[in-house]
Amino acid sequence: MDLAAKDIIGLVPAAGHGTRLGVIGHSKELFPLNLRREAVADFERPPTVVSEFLLEAFARAGIQQTIFIVRDGKWDIAQHFGDGSHRGLSIAYMVANNSPGVPWTIDTAFRFVAEKTVAFGFPDMLFEPRDIFTPLLNILHDRKADVVLALMPSESPETADVVCCNSDMVVSGVFPKPEEAIRGLVWMGAVWQPSFSVFLHDQIAGEPRSESGRELYLGEIFQRALSTLTILAVPIANGRFIDIGTRDDATKALERLF
Repeated sequence: MDLAAKDIIGLVPAAGHGTRLGVIGHSKELFPLNLRREAVADFERPPTVVSEFLLEAFARAGIQQTIFIVRDGKWDIAQHFGDGSHRGLSIAYMVANNSPGVPWTIDTAFRFVAEKTVAFGFPDMLFEPRDIFTPLLNILHDRKADVVLALMPSESPETADVVCCNSDMVVSGVFPKPEEAIRGLVWMGAVWQPSFSVFLHDQIAGEPRSESGRELYLGEIFQRALSTLTILAVPIANGRFIDIGTRDDATKALERLF
């Protein structure tokens, strides 16, 4: 990988309300973990909250600069992580109030990432292997792609974005939360060049903030970009993840994964 750490920024979307988890008294990104010590033996310091999984993945890929995009009322995240220096990171915070979805949340940081490589993940997911961003960044550089997606199998593809690829792992379709069964892996992390940040910025500039109350997913932006940008995918060997977005999923995560 021939990318300087200073040219890569990790983006963490944390502007949502986390209503699916119910009332928990803190931001969902700070959902506490009670992990078995043997399950996290490869951590120098076991994670204590769910979003540390994503920060750990950034750090393992040499990504030192991270931006949490929050909304008013979620300052407990900044209180927990601070400036990130004790984790070997440099964490900044931006505010995206009244964001109707992840694309708008991401675009809040546009002026800071317009000329940077971006690593993006979801802070309410537990996943392994821990280092998913290094192979993505390598392929982004080596194959001169605009976007590279990390793919993993999902037990519930209807709740995620199913990705279809050709034999050379060039993405041919992205299908957010498909109503009909579609075979394929789902994406759960991404890296991209400035070309995609500009594309996303231009797309939502002309997009109504809501369309009949339907959320605009980031996967839809990836699908639109296929006509002009090169999007590749990397199936992560032995990859698995759990989204703790609901109380049931959070319970499953603590009981059976990691």
